[in-house]
Amino acid sequence: MILIYNAEAGYGFFQPPHAWCEFPLKVFEDAGCTASNRYGYDSDEPCLLFFLKLESSWTPKFTRNVTELPFRCESHDFFATEPNNNIRYIPASTGSSSLYGGFPLNKIPARTISDIEGRDVSDENGETLYDQPPLIMVKVRLSKGVHTSVQCYIPNKSPDTSILNIAQMPGNNFIQFNLLHSYGE
Repeated sequence: MILIYNAEAGYGFFQPPHAWCEFPLKVFEDAGCTASNRYGYDSDEPCLLFFLKLESSWTPKFTRNVTELPFRCESHDFFATEPNNNIRYIPASTGSSSLYGGFPLNKIPARTISDIEGRDVSDENGETLYDQPPLIMVKVRLSKGVHTSVQCYIPNKSPDTSILNIAQMPGNNFIQFNLLHSYGE
C-alpha cells in the first residue's frame, strides 16, 4: 500500500501500488501554461511540454543522492551574440541551479500498469500500458521580432551531480528546434 496525502484537503489515504496517481496539473495552470491562453504562444512565452518515455529497465546512476534526472534547455535568438536566458522550468527543480530542470526519479524507469491481480494491462492492440512518464514544462520568453533556436538535453553533469551511465541510456537525450516569433499583432 502507498500513502497518498492531499495537503490542500488535509487528509491522506492508502492506495494499492497498482492504482493510478493523479498528476497535479495546477502547477502548470499557476505558471500560465493552459489551453485558455494557448499555452503562452499568444504572449510570446510558449510553454513546451517534455516527457521522458523510457520503457526499458535503464535507471540513472549518480555521483550524489538526488531526486531528479537533470534536464537543461538553452535558447539563442538568431543574430544575437548572447544567449536568451529567459527560461523557466515547471515544476521548478529542487536542485541548486535555476539553469536546470529535472525529471522526477520516482517515474524512472517506466512502470507497467497492473490490474488488481498484478497482471500487466494492455491496450486494444495488445501493447503493454505504462504509467505516466515523467513530465516537465519549459517556458521560454521570446524576444520581439526574432527567431529563437532552442536546444534541450539531459546533461551528463550538472552542478548537483553527474550521471555515471548516461551512455547506456536508450534513445535520444538531445533535441533542437526553432521557435518563430509571431509577427501579427
